[in-house]
Amino acid sequence: MTILTAYVELSLSANRPDEGSKDELCLFFQIHKGIVQVCIDYCLAVNQTDMLFSDIYNYFAEDRVGQSVYLQCLEPYIVADKLTSLSPIVLKDFVELYQERGKLEAVEKCLVHMDVANLDLDQVVSLCWTYSLYDAMIYVYNRGMNDYITPLEELLRLLRSAMKPNKQHPTEDTDIGYKLLVYISYCFAGRGYPTGSIPDDRKLRVKSEVYSVLITRHTRDAADDEPTYPNLRTLLMFNAREFLNVLSLAFEERDFDNQSDGAQAHGPNRQEVVNILLALMVSTPGSQVTSEVGHLFTFLARQLAKHGQHNLHISSNIFDQMVVYLTNSEDDSRHEERQQVATAFPIKLHAVSLLLRIGSS
Repeated sequence: MTILTAYVELSLSANRPDEGSKDELCLFFQIHKGIVQVCIDYCLAVNQTDMLFSDIYNYFAEDRVGQSVYLQCLEPYIVADKLTSLSPIVLKDFVELYQERGKLEAVEKCLVHMDVANLDLDQVVSLCWTYSLYDAMIYVYNRGMNDYITPLEELLRLLRSAMKPNKQHPTEDTDIGYKLLVYISYCFAGRGYPTGSIPDDRKLRVKSEVYSVLITRHTRDAADDEPTYPNLRTLLMFNAREFLNVLSLAFEERDFDNQSDGAQAHGPNRQEVVNILLALMVSTPGSQVTSEVGHLFTFLARQLAKHGQHNLHISSNIFDQMVVYLTNSEDDSRHEERQQVATAFPIKLHAVSLLLRIGSS
């Protein structure tokens, strides 16, 4: 390795950047890029990356341009899974450089390719929160700490604090909301986020934990005026239709089958979720059906069609409201979708006359 350090020292001393023209700086960049690539390839070949992130990095970090060249050369090796970890100092400088250049998406892409076992987890989590690298933050919590709940709770808290009724959400808040929906759906499907799979021995526990967070009556350290089921309310307020689509996919999992033997007494349960949704969204029988309630009725009709009335129970009054909504010829919104759902789900005998009256009106 002393040969390599001697090579770096001689190469850099002969090619230090001066205040020259743009062309001269570009030439300098290309020369130093070649030196860095030689160093990385050599260190990987002899499995000695410690020196790459200590003595060799220190040589390049003596000037800002050389440091920038070094850090930018790391990216292709990381995304190709050749470099799976960085020293704390190099990682910090890497993130800061890319933040200055507006390339935080590239940082996040790199972080999810790293072996979290070889990273300073406290440092990485801190960097992720500082720069809003939520995908990487979830990845580190999941893979490095076996923790699938903290990122869910924290992102829900951020989204809840940003939500304002009847107001447009800023882009960042919208991104958080959709990341949450994808993350929840992945957890219920046993998929790793953003890639891979949840270990088989953890899948059932993760699903139960995520389910518990969603239907919790109150959050940790809740304020006295916190409404019940704050997490469900937040997701429904953010985008009721998309959240119900996520639940619809989750309901396909066998883990949501109702259990009568108590095997999953505290696990996912379709009926429990439906009861809570109805309590939150359909507060007054016979009240005007908002678009959000319409999404719920469409969702319920599909679930009845798939799982049957013996496995999913709703009151006669709610059923009648669903029938009215799905067969309302005066409402043109999502007409084709409502028509398809209406013809698919099972009709109770007591509602037949209601359908006939609506059809003849």
